[in-house]
Amino acid sequence: MKKIIQFTLLLIILIGIMSISSNVKAATASYSISSSSKTVQVGKNTSFSITAKNCGGRFNISSSNKDIATV
Repeated sequence: MKKIIQFTLLLIILIGIMSISSNVKAATASYSISSSSKTVQVGKNTSFSITAKNCGGRFNISSSNKDIATV
């Protein structure tokens, strides 16, 4: 009988702790990338836009060939 009371008391305490610590809010972050044209052609300019919502940090943008694309 004493073990049942101890187990019940422990269970009530654990449920109480879990209900206090479960009040966590998470933010949703997203980003999108769009371009000024549907295709990229040699000799033509194309611009890109990055839109971020609830994001922190930065985007690193680079070109693997500076003769073809500049950033």
